[in-house]
Amino acid sequence: MATHDYVIANQGFPSFRADLNSALSAIVSNNSNASSPSTTYAYQMWYDTSANIWKMRNADNDAWISLATFNQTTDTVNFLDSTISTPLEVTGSASAGAEIRLPEDTDNGSNYVALKASDSISSNVTFTLPSADGTSGQVIQTNGSGNLSFITTEDPTALAIALG
Repeated sequence: MATHDYVIANQGFPSFRADLNSALSAIVSNNSNASSPSTTYAYQMWYDTSANIWKMRNADNDAWISLATFNQTTDTVNFLDSTISTPLEVTGSASAGAEIRLPEDTDNGSNYVALKASDSISSNVTFTLPSADGTSGQVIQTNGSGNLSFITTEDPTALAIALG
């Protein structure tokens, strides 16, 4: 773990070599340390080892922007987002619609639940999920404009008997 000011001063060879090695160590460790680098640059990266947060210097070089938190015990990362200005988009291919995958807990395996777009869509469709969970036995319906809600339906066995 190292940080460096990235200034190699005029000095004798042994000191120059040590200073250069310190700078290279900071580069390869992404400036990881418990305290921020003493000299900063716009767009500079720094990994705060005291808080396990990956940060980047802003364009004006006057503040750190937190990008992600890391859990060193479970080896996971959570990317931070203060606002979502554009929706997530997952691109499909020439032969299949896009698919968003939500994986299960990795301790349980590598299975997932996916939402997939049809291979052929005539216009954009946005589905708006209900704001709360339904009750047992309810199903989701659309109003034809993409707004989804929970409704209670007839007993399907009673419907089958009536048709039968």
